[in-house]
Amino acid sequence: MADLRWIPPSGPAVRLAMPPPSAPYAEVPEPCSCGCDVVAGRDPVEDHDTITSRAWCPVCEAARGVLVVRVSTIFGLQEDRAVTDGPWRVY
Repeated sequence: MADLRWIPPSGPAVRLAMPPPSAPYAEVPEPCSCGCDVVAGRDPVEDHDTITSRAWCPVCEAARGVLVVRVSTIFGLQEDRAVTDGPWRVY
């Protein structure tokens, strides 16, 4: 299970509903100055169990803060990806 949070430029972090995997944007409760109420992530950085990216407005390209996704993992994102996307193993 993943936890998605948006940290606006001014204000506390806000928990967001996780969009479907194919969705390019996440809905935010505070619209941009152009009226757009979604943000997209740019320049993702992975850590053990967290992906952080800059949030931006897809309409006017304004910076909208930071998006943080924390996933539930034991061994980390890279190891999980290696196991699920790697070759099948029979022991």
